[in-house]
Amino acid sequence: MKRILVIGSGGAGKSTVSEELHKILHLPIIRLDEHYWRPGWVRPEHDEWKKKIKDLIQKDEWIMDGNYQPTLELRLSRADAIIFMDTPRLVCIIRLIKRRLTKPKTEIAPGCVERLDRKFMSYIWRYEKTQRPKIIKLLEKYKGEKEIYVIHSKKEMWSFLKTLPKSF
Repeated sequence: MKRILVIGSGGAGKSTVSEELHKILHLPIIRLDEHYWRPGWVRPEHDEWKKKIKDLIQKDEWIMDGNYQPTLELRLSRADAIIFMDTPRLVCIIRLIKRRLTKPKTEIAPGCVERLDRKFMSYIWRYEKTQRPKIIKLLEKYKGEKEIYVIHSKKEMWSFLKTLPKSF
């Protein structure tokens, strides 16, 4: 596995699994939030973002962390392995609230301090019904062609990580 795509809802555990994969496989992490957002939470134009994704996926090795549905198929096509963090929405929301209460606010991209607002919480709550079915459909398309792992819990995540080689 040289190109690993990690997808899932906010709070699903994408960053945690990406960090752990990085420690085990020594692959660079590409956090899509850092490339997507402009200061003040400004979105790029669609064509600009698509070009950026095309450039990022051309790298030989990566762990790519993030959703961004309109470019998901581009990323899936280039990935060797896909990890879908299919965490229940209530768990995702609880994790985000805990993170907000226990850790200092961080910038997810320059000029974009992590926030936990109504719009984001609503997105996470609806993710299971709006985004998940699209992801499942795309994963079906790549079944047999790519290594696909669907992880539902922290326990499953740690079990999966223990099965990986310590070095590449």
